[in-house]
Amino acid sequence: MDHQFVNLRFTIVERECLSVYLRRRMARKPLVVGASEISKVLGVSRPRAYALQKQLEKKGVLVNDKGQGFFPSKDGEIILDSLQHRWKVLETFLYSDLEMKLDDASAEAMNMVLHVSDNLITTLCKRLDVPVFCPHHLRIPSH
Repeated sequence: MDHQFVNLRFTIVERECLSVYLRRRMARKPLVVGASEISKVLGVSRPRAYALQKQLEKKGVLVNDKGQGFFPSKDGEIILDSLQHRWKVLETFLYSDLEMKLDDASAEAMNMVLHVSDNLITTLCKRLDVPVFCPHHLRIPSH
């Protein structure tokens, strides 16, 4: 799967939907998400949230667990790995180089993760000497 996906393959609202799955993953919560949660987080109607999840299912990113919600497909897991990598690289840079407080660095990194280019992430990785651990001492997924 091509990792040059964030800005090219998905719409802004689809990226925001993916961020819900990323936040759940980072909080170690189950990744089966219903339309009601997407609706609440994104501020859209439940039918719009469900349609959004169906769009991502058609793109091969989500799988519908009938009656339970949607969960990431194998390709979806790869995308979440890549998003998690991006988030943790950004967080590490903001914390170590810009000396932000860790909670602030983490929140800002989440705000930015869906909007920065792969080129920036690659450049930050080089500047950080390809970090293996984030400031929380968790392993950064390889990209």
